[in-house]
Amino acid sequence: PYAMLFRRMKEVDQLKNDFLSVATHELRAPMTVIKGSIENLEDGITGTVDEKGRHVLKVIYGETERLNNLVTDLLNVSRLEQGRITYTFEPVDLREACQNIVEEFAAKAQQKGLTITYQQPPTPELISADKGRIIEVLTNLVDNAVKYSQKGSVIVTHKSTANQVVLSVRDTGIGMAAPDRERLFSRFYRIQN
Repeated sequence: PYAMLFRRMKEVDQLKNDFLSVATHELRAPMTVIKGSIENLEDGITGTVDEKGRHVLKVIYGETERLNNLVTDLLNVSRLEQGRITYTFEPVDLREACQNIVEEFAAKAQQKGLTITYQQPPTPELISADKGRIIEVLTNLVDNAVKYSQKGSVIVTHKSTANQVVLSVRDTGIGMAAPDRERLFSRFYRIQN
């Protein structure tokens, strides 16, 4: 009976993974069309758009980008669970990646009255990593730091130890309670408050 239950659970899990994979792929096509249409409107291909209209298009584009990131996250979860996620390791200058991310979030931080800084080491910090994944993780960390800090600062740092690099994103945000930190890497877990 347990063997049959285990086999059935594996089948259901596989069906869920297949559904996630198909659904995320299907969602990408209309989002691409939406983004392309917004760009056409902004470029004046379909007629003129006033300043108020441009603002609305910018909001729509931003939300479409957010939805696209969510779909990418879902696709990555599906790939990860199926053991199909791939990494391309190459030399990555962590200084360049950190500087780019901090510059990308500078305006958003400034709008909230936050200071965002990168404490760059004096020498290049080359690591062997998948550049896209490092940027994705760093972007998520900095985005959350800015999002959940109402005042103060966000500071990005990194330092080398014997055989690793420790990357840190510190903020003056609301923080997390100990029980929430324990579940930080649980799949789809969100803190309620």
